[in-house]
This record gives sequence, C-alpha cells and structure tokens, in this order.
Amino acid sequence: MNVSCLIKELEKLGVPAYYYSINGSLQPDIYVLNEIYGMWEFFYFDERGRKSNYKKFKNEEDACIYLYKKLENVMKYSTNHESGTQINSGDRKTIDSHTHTEKQDGRFIVDLNGNAVKE
Repeated sequence: MNVSCLIKELEKLGVPAYYYSINGSLQPDIYVLNEIYGMWEFFYFDERGRKSNYKKFKNEEDACIYLYKKLENVMKYSTNHESGTQINSGDRKTIDSHTHTEKQDGRFIVDLNGNAVKE
C-alpha cells in the first residue's frame, strides 16, 4: 500500500480528511504520517501540541498500513458525521466527533488514540 492507495481506502472507510495529515501541516487533534529522509513517522498530535503514540517505519507500505489500521479502529468506535448516528451501536458508546473523546454509556471507553479499553 502506498499513500495514494491509502487515501482511497480511507475515503472508502468514510474517514474525514481532517482526522489525518499525510506529509502535510500540523493541526491540533490529528493523526500524522510524514516521510522524513526516507523514513516514515506516525504520531497523534493533540490539541496542546504534544506528540503521542510515536512510531517510525523504514518503508511507506508499513507506515500506510499502520495508519489505515489505526483510523479503521477509530472509525469503528466513532459517530457517523453525516447523520449523527452511531456506526457500531452494539458497543454502546458515542464519541464526540471533534475531540475523539468518549461520553461514557457502557462498559468500555475509547482513549484519545481511538483504542477501545475496558473501564
């Protein structure tokens, strides 16, 4: 998988473009994938300008697959932005579409990186 294929796959998943940046600018509350000197880096850039979940990859394919899986997981537990309905209502959770923080309504919570964790 390369960047152009990744972008197409993310569109198919319904991931809003403002959820991620690929070789672009840093906005608050965004997943970032950058190529730097032949290496690839991934991190989450929070609203306070902090990087978290930093990962380095030797090739584009591994980096793209990682970002795809991360955003696939985020979308699995997020709200449908068009209709405001839950995508995965069986998990009984709602995520604020702007901050990705969870409003508790069940046995699980979703952390800022989009991972489901037990309470």
